[in-house]
Amino acid sequence: MLAGLIFWLSGMSRPPIPGWLRFPQSDKLIHAVAFFSMAFLICMATTVRKRGFRLSVVIETMLIVVLYGLFDEFHQSHVPHRTPSVQDLIADIVGAATGTLAFGYLQMKVLFWYKKRRPAI
Repeated sequence: MLAGLIFWLSGMSRPPIPGWLRFPQSDKLIHAVAFFSMAFLICMATTVRKRGFRLSVVIETMLIVVLYGLFDEFHQSHVPHRTPSVQDLIADIVGAATGTLAFGYLQMKVLFWYKKRRPAI
């Protein structure tokens, strides 16, 4: 659903950005936050599917999100008043990497807390 929302917004000539979010390079922040969220959720789903957080989860998540970012920039090249940008793609990658690392960190903390609290049998 988040990917659909991002795709819908990137297809608009002038997406609705609140006034408080309009400052120089604010679109890079918006890209990073959107792709952080996407990577975090994909990482969560992949971790559940693979039954644990491991390197293959990180690789798969980053591959999916970076390919989506490439596709999104290509898509923007066909939208009036929008242009593809390498800087946007970099913001996408930074957001994706940060989201993946944040999920990995949170996963590690939750497992540590769970093992510490679990009664010994």
